Amino acid sequence: MTDDAQFEWHPIYAGRTYESVQRELADSIRSDQRAYHGALDNAEREEFGAFAAVRDIEKRWSSYDLGWAEMDADTLAQRITAFERAREDQQAMISWDEWRGMSLTPSATASTEKTDWRRTQTDEQRRKLASVIAITILVMFFVLVVIILTVVF
Repeated sequence: MTDDAQFEWHPIYAGRTYESVQRELADSIRSDQRAYHGALDNAEREEFGAFAAVRDIEKRWSSYDLGWAEMDADTLAQRITAFERAREDQQAMISWDEWRGMSLTPSATASTEKTDWRRTQTDEQRRKLASVIAITILVMFFVLVVIILTVVF
């Protein structure tokens, strides 16, 4: 890599050199690897806190490599930078905004297909539906018990 090679259009790294981005990524990976291993070591004492820490760190790096926690930080940073450089090189073919728009909106063929109603619900809607179903089951059970008691007595 040359010292003056830099990201031109990247939404996060625009104007920064490839080397500085790679160094920053390597430092972040090393820091997260230490935090990850520390959270695993303390998992018996602080189970829920460790789970939350591990989940957040895993989410950040596992999309690049599932073995990121044991991987050399410089190697992983180099791979991430190479990926971002390739995306930088392809920017003439498709803009960042267009790419984001495509990834967030369903395609024309997907919109005509039957969608799964469970996937389109928010967590709040799922909780409300589960509550309604639970209450309905309890009411039905209560009615069944009342019917049985009236028949028996």
